[in-house]
Amino acid sequence: MSKNTNAGDSPDHEQFWCTKDAVPSFSGQDKTYPISKWIQDIEDNGDIFQWSPTQQLLVARRSLTGTAALWFRAEKTFKTWEELKTAISKEFPDTLDQKTVHELMSARKKKPSESLLEYLYTMKELGKRGKMPDYIAIRYIVDGIPDLESNKIMLYGVTTYSDLKDKFKIYEMVKEKMKTYFTTNECGAIDDVMHDVHVVNTDMKCATIHERNAKYDSDSSNRSIDVIDQDVKNNNNNNNIALFTSRSRQKPLKTVKICDKTAEALVDSGSDINLITDEWRRQLGLSVNSDSVSVSGLGLSIIKTSGSCTVDIIIDDKKYENVKFYVISKSEMPFCIILGNDFLQRVTMCMNGNSVWFGTKDDEWLNCMLSEVNVCSDFPSTDHIKDTEVKL
Repeated sequence: MSKNTNAGDSPDHEQFWCTKDAVPSFSGQDKTYPISKWIQDIEDNGDIFQWSPTQQLLVARRSLTGTAALWFRAEKTFKTWEELKTAISKEFPDTLDQKTVHELMSARKKKPSESLLEYLYTMKELGKRGKMPDYIAIRYIVDGIPDLESNKIMLYGVTTYSDLKDKFKIYEMVKEKMKTYFTTNECGAIDDVMHDVHVVNTDMKCATIHERNAKYDSDSSNRSIDVIDQDVKNNNNNNNIALFTSRSRQKPLKTVKICDKTAEALVDSGSDINLITDEWRRQLGLSVNSDSVSVSGLGLSIIKTSGSCTVDIIIDDKKYENVKFYVISKSEMPFCIILGNDFLQRVTMCMNGNSVWFGTKDDEWLNCMLSEVNVCSDFPSTDHIKDTEVKL
């Protein structure tokens, strides 16, 4: 008795069902996945896996979702892949030009659920579709990583994807290493949990450390990543890390009370304006005005504020009215509040180490420290001097 062979169990049929999901879904609404790319994916995979025209049509129909699927069900039945390809190209024409790609890449940020490599490959593909030079696409990639600019210094200036992937390895290693030493407080700043200088590799050269120190963000976050010796890049040795966390590197902080809530504010005479994180502003329930400014940070990186708010603050039981703060993302600075020159010009500031005192002309303790200089209102008489040259 002969065996009845089912055509559906043939090797070619099994291979097709194993490869039919190689083509991504097409909705017609995703600007990053245009119709031309979808068609190319179907035909490229068809050539690789030797799909027949009928199988290409089947894969195309199964990959339609969203708006594209609704359009397909409302149209006549397409009997061949060529008919479907022609009709769907007219319905969803390519609109992805270079300007659109730049806008998409500028707005695209790394998602918390994404790894750095997943984010890199997504942005790389988008840049290729817009025929964007690699070095420009890489700049968008680095800008889209939600971290302090000082932490990303080592990533700027990279012009090739292979170098960027190497930098990512070091960047991730240091970020993971820093988690061991630092904890995050309630308002998002990073607390220094160590008080001495810890150099794990005694072979690290002091000259290298001091040169890198110019780039190292030594505020209370201590999250800069450029304190790594060059040996780390060569051998990924986790021991080549120097952590500068001595008491002498602490910053002058003041406790500021706003709307019955308190936070530690950095006193920064190098900042022209006062800053507050958007996350802390939301906790305080402050409204935002539309006036925003662009400020330059480390490495002349430009950061645009998202508006401003004006509020009364209390420092050392003294009230200061109508203090204007510009709003900035927590990812751009490691403190809830920065008191800049806009506020410091209103007070007399005294510093001793990291301790700061604010005073005004009405404070008795400050008046005791100031001396008055009495200027003579009357010149002594010179009438008795007869020599006119001496008299003058």
